[in-house]
Amino acid sequence: MNATPEIVEQIRGAGGSFRVHAGKLRVTAPVTALTPEVKAELRERRQEVIAWHNERARDELGAFFKSEILPRLTALSEGGLLPPMAACAAWRAVEGLWDTCSGDSVQPCDIEGTKKAMLQVIEIYTTKGRANHDSKSDRQT
Repeated sequence: MNATPEIVEQIRGAGGSFRVHAGKLRVTAPVTALTPEVKAELRERRQEVIAWHNERARDELGAFFKSEILPRLTALSEGGLLPPMAACAAWRAVEGLWDTCSGDSVQPCDIEGTKKAMLQVIEIYTTKGRANHDSKSDRQT
């Protein structure tokens, strides 16, 4: 029997893909890749594959957070675009999204949805921060 990463890579190598939605494993692959043996193994190892998928998703989300989100949050906070309370609210919003994909959550991690939501939080607070900063500048002149 294949180890979990091996069966996942075997199916991906054949052009297949995995996703977890509402706690259910969804596999899309060419018919030739989903032999009765592979299907049986996936059914048997379903929870392992979901856990492995979610772990990989958390790793990917962590890298995304460090490279894309953290610098933007830091710039908002340190750049004076946001008052301290608003900067804290932005941090908490992103932290809440992070929590959905970390720890021992029984919910599957929607990595692309979480990335999109994090970027939306940053965009909202950046827009609010710029508007707030611009209105203060207008009042001072």
